[in-house]
Amino acid sequence: MSIGGSKGKSKTNQSFNQTQTNTLSDRAAGLLTGQIGALGGMDYRAFDPASMEQFSNPFASDVIDASLARLNHEGDVARAAQKADTAGRGAFGNSRRNIYEAELDAGIDRNRGDLIAGLNAANFQQAQAAALGENQNQNAYNLDIQGLISALISQFGNEGTTTGSGTSQGTTKNSGLGFSWTPKFGGG
Repeated sequence: MSIGGSKGKSKTNQSFNQTQTNTLSDRAAGLLTGQIGALGGMDYRAFDPASMEQFSNPFASDVIDASLARLNHEGDVARAAQKADTAGRGAFGNSRRNIYEAELDAGIDRNRGDLIAGLNAANFQQAQAAALGENQNQNAYNLDIQGLISALISQFGNEGTTTGSGTSQGTTKNSGLGFSWTPKFGGG
């Protein structure tokens, strides 16, 4: 039988320096710079009333003409009814009949004016709404482009250098106790 032991001690001291650099490649930086230049220069676009013309109803005059034809027909029917009414009463050529006819004609003219004004106003309002919507969309697009430019510029913010350093120290102690026994057999 034997008994044995060991004892040991070691110390370590380790230092490190680390540097990490993040940069865009020349190609990526060139692409970003080129796109920023291509997208830049967007300004707020004020509403241009002349732009409404492209949104006006090209058939507005047809609508007005057809509406006036219907109104003229209704006026003719009303005049015929008026003449039949005055003839039935035996009022030929007197001043009351002239006033009655003048009032009818004035009413038809007022209706004609109201009809034309209403159709023109509706066409104007539709064209204006479409032009304003297009103007709003254009300015929203420009804002989106400016946001894209900002996002592209932020990619340059990923560039930089990170440096780290440090020291690591340690002590290791170990000890051990061991036994061994070898039995003997036989004659000895």
